[in-house]
Amino acid sequence: MTPYFFTFGLASLFLINPIKLSKNFEALIWVGVIIYGTLFIGLREEVGGDWLHYRNSYDKLSVLPIESWLNVSRFDPGYLFIVLLSSLFNGGVMGVNLICGFIVMTSLVFYAKKQPLPWVVIVASIPFFIIGINMGTVRQGLALSMILVALTYIDKSTFRYCFWVLVAMLFHKSAFLMIGLAF
Repeated sequence: MTPYFFTFGLASLFLINPIKLSKNFEALIWVGVIIYGTLFIGLREEVGGDWLHYRNSYDKLSVLPIESWLNVSRFDPGYLFIVLLSSLFNGGVMGVNLICGFIVMTSLVFYAKKQPLPWVVIVASIPFFIIGINMGTVRQGLALSMILVALTYIDKSTFRYCFWVLVAMLFHKSAFLMIGLAF
């Protein structure tokens, strides 16, 4: 439990004591948040409700012939691409989790920086979004991360909003439900 409490406490420090920083130092802190979050999500071992499923799925998908990947009704192509990328570098399921962690944290920071109180978003996201969803249900977490990016465009550009929802659908088909918000 120590890593979880440390992560929550560290983020809470920025929330409790908002310091005005130079733009360059603030950008460096956000990069640090992305790196720390990526490692926090990606370097877990046997954590999450679907851990065994994703490990077994990696073993099967990494040797799947490319022509089978076109069966979108059976697989989520975005997740398959991440598995392929990890298998090319012999990253295993931890490589998949690191790539997914990077995508999740980049999306979360992008969304948080668009909010009036970005550290509130980060602190609030740790228990449920990062630990609960992204460490438990990887594909759904990836889709939800893309939905966060899409939500930043909902009032500005219907095309960009729909584009990011379609990207989310590459990781989990349930993201299709978010298309309705565009109308």
